[in-house]
Amino acid sequence: MSSSTNDAGNNAGNRKLDLPGPIAFVMGGGASLGAAQVGMLQALSEYAVQPDLIVGTSVGALNGAFLASDPAGGANRLSHIWPTITKEQIFPGSPWKSLRTLRLDKPHLYTNDGLAKFIDAHLPMDDLEDLKIPFAAMATDVDTGAAVALDSGPAKSALLASAAMPGFLPGVEHEGRLLYDGGLVAKLPIGQALSMGAATLVLLDCTFPGQPAPRPTNLWQVMEWSISLTQNSQARAALPFVPADVPVIYLPGPPRADFSHLELDHTSELISGAYEPSRRYLKMAVDDPDLIAGACSGDASWVGQVAVFRTIFGTMTVNIRAITEIKVNTTKAG
Repeated sequence: MSSSTNDAGNNAGNRKLDLPGPIAFVMGGGASLGAAQVGMLQALSEYAVQPDLIVGTSVGALNGAFLASDPAGGANRLSHIWPTITKEQIFPGSPWKSLRTLRLDKPHLYTNDGLAKFIDAHLPMDDLEDLKIPFAAMATDVDTGAAVALDSGPAKSALLASAAMPGFLPGVEHEGRLLYDGGLVAKLPIGQALSMGAATLVLLDCTFPGQPAPRPTNLWQVMEWSISLTQNSQARAALPFVPADVPVIYLPGPPRADFSHLELDHTSELISGAYEPSRRYLKMAVDDPDLIAGACSGDASWVGQVAVFRTIFGTMTVNIRAITEIKVNTTKAG
């Protein structure tokens, strides 16, 4: 078993969540929704589940890099950093104003200057190799369309590339490649975590997994809806390929909220909204260790928040329909 799983903290009653190592934290993209990952990390910290390696995409790469620089204290650091972030820092001005002044030869609405300053202010390492545990940031190669795992070289350009939302932020030159946001091809980079040797996957998906989006009513909502639908379908498609002997902890996110993914006025709501269901989820896993016995099944019915484990007895589906309600249905194997 990994040394990452020790006795849980005081709030979790000093109980153990026993998982095989190496444990990978797989941190998905989602722009400002990345604040939800702070709540998930707080819950994991209470049960002393710490990563042996981290793979992140977009905002998940940013959160993941900060955590990889300080695996023991990173969650606490992020809980103090996120409430200080403002939209004007990262996405200055109105997107509609940016559209009105957009030149045809300018492929993005915003510069990445604010994001670069944010990285400089909060990440203490210059190079990815200097992080305290193995880490990879996912990006998309503009010329090939392939996913690129950035695990060496300058940290700032790697993180800027992983978070370079097409149309919003500029592509980034990194070690001879022009790169855009990894969420285009690897929104929840499960495959990369497995290729790095993960024996347990802890999935921190901040884009309301399993919660259908409301019908879009304006152009901006249509754009966000189409991106979210594509990325969530991509993430679900990867789950059936996880080996049966690899436990998957798919943490529930916060209840769906209807605001733009570029807004940064809902940080506290997202953190607390993700913390409580994640804490309940982990408590349930500690109370019944047989839940943690295998990978996610590909034929789950995604109603509400859903996590599926393949156990030696069959398939167990855990539907977390709300923060206060948990239903467990077990189907015995034939």
